[in-house]
Amino acid sequence: MSKSILDKILTEQLGMSRVLPHWVPKLLSETQRVERVRVSRQLLRISKKETRFFDRLVIGDETWLHFYEPKSSLQTSQWKRRHETTPIGPRAVASAGKRMATVFWDTKEIIMSDWLPNKVTINTEYDVQVLKILCGAIKSKRRGKLSSHVLHQHDNSLAHTSRRTLVEIQHLRLELLPHPPYSPDLAPSDYCLFSEMKRPLRSKLLSDLSILSPL
Repeated sequence: MSKSILDKILTEQLGMSRVLPHWVPKLLSETQRVERVRVSRQLLRISKKETRFFDRLVIGDETWLHFYEPKSSLQTSQWKRRHETTPIGPRAVASAGKRMATVFWDTKEIIMSDWLPNKVTINTEYDVQVLKILCGAIKSKRRGKLSSHVLHQHDNSLAHTSRRTLVEIQHLRLELLPHPPYSPDLAPSDYCLFSEMKRPLRSKLLSDLSILSPL
């Protein structure tokens, strides 16, 4: 059977088409998917039980910001008629120079951001100091929020789940919420917040990202 006949059977008779797989940075295992469902249901129960759940919520996450961020595919897309040729352009990549920002936000806006110092990795010591700064920012920007026992959520990295960090969270009177396992394409911060935050930076060459602080 020739290839053309096979293609005809697949496309016309079976209604199939050849597609590329959807790329995601990380695939969840079966155990992680089950755990994600369990934790998500737990968070839903908490949100229904707590009448001021979203008012008390403060979420934190980290993201890399490059000194040069190329435009996204959506930003470079153009309208064209069917008979017109598709425009071409050079492929741009993010610069090697970058800094990591730790961002905390609630339902209103970003509360605070902190730039990770150069040649420093996120560890327990850094995480504890950032939590103290966060409480100060909440106290000055969200009067009364700390006294209502802030619901704090961060990912499950080693720095955020270490014993010292958990002790500090209790000392600061923050109530820690569970965080489900996730692939970055499922995380709200990576999916919407950070992409929108970086949009004004795309195609602009910066020498020092600290000029953007606070985000």
